Amino acid sequence: MTTEEIAYGCIQLWNQGRFREAYETYYSDDAVKVEPLSWGKHSNEVSGSQNLADHEEWLTEDWLTINSVNISEGPFIGAAGFSVIIRSDFTISDTKSRHIFREVGVYTIEDGKIVREEFLYDEAEMAETRRLNRLTASS
Repeated sequence: MTTEEIAYGCIQLWNQGRFREAYETYYSDDAVKVEPLSWGKHSNEVSGSQNLADHEEWLTEDWLTINSVNISEGPFIGAAGFSVIIRSDFTISDTKSRHIFREVGVYTIEDGKIVREEFLYDEAEMAETRRLNRLTASS
């Protein structure tokens, strides 16, 4: 598959909330996901496509409710992969607080599969994530 086919295939599945299918279809078995900060008590780095899918399910079943997720810009195609700007609207399960969250997803492709996804937060998102982690840790 080409980078463009992978990018547009992922975007279609992500926008439909079909995250596990995206991991199973477009990610290598040993893919790595890296966030700038950890969510809850989980590490900021997860390895293996099955673990990435499980981590996504933990986020959406135990820690937060996704009201909407959409790719607001992109894909931006590069030599080693692609990137997108993601806008998420979610509610934290413990506190019932609702948040609009924007991040950049950077996807590295090797041999027709995503081998790394890394999320970049702007400074305000970093501060908000730290605050949310403190709130859920104290509840």
